Amino acid sequence: MRDANLRKVPVLWIRYEDLVEDPKPHLMNLMRYMINLKDLTGTNAERRVQEVLDKGKEATQVYSLKDNTLRFNTKGKMYSPAQR
Repeated sequence: MRDANLRKVPVLWIRYEDLVEDPKPHLMNLMRYMINLKDLTGTNAERRVQEVLDKGKEATQVYSLKDNTLRFNTKGKMYSPAQR
């Protein structure tokens, strides 16, 4: 990471938990980062993000909640705010 900072390499951090809980802003941010645009209004990138979101959570779900908890991120309290 230090080397990337020294070379001024752009880095985008996306937490999986954030992407699952509220995908639209994070997918839009990812698309803006990848195609280097500040505004995606009217672009195919915006259309594709919306198409994926319109399919619903089931179409993009890659992780099933455990049957015994039925909750996401149950061990989150074990980590400090800096670690989260």
